[in-house]
Amino acid sequence: MQVKRSHLFHIINPAPWPLLTSISLFNVLVGVILWVNKYLIALNIMVFSFIILVLFVQFWFTDIIRESSFEGKHKKRSLIYDF
Repeated sequence: MQVKRSHLFHIINPAPWPLLTSISLFNVLVGVILWVNKYLIALNIMVFSFIILVLFVQFWFTDIIRESSFEGKHKKRSLIYDF
């Protein structure tokens, strides 16, 4: 007989958004460093990486809201800690 344990937190499925967001943030940092050192391509790298960063964060929050609202995986109290 199995004992079901209930707790406040939801163990999430693996998602690509944390890794992709951190890589994009690193690319923004590289763009800033190149811009400070006056490389011509730096502004292109920085702007493109920032746009990708905003998209990845939006996709990540969309997944959290979808899991909470439609799939019922998050409780209201634990949703505050997820952000």
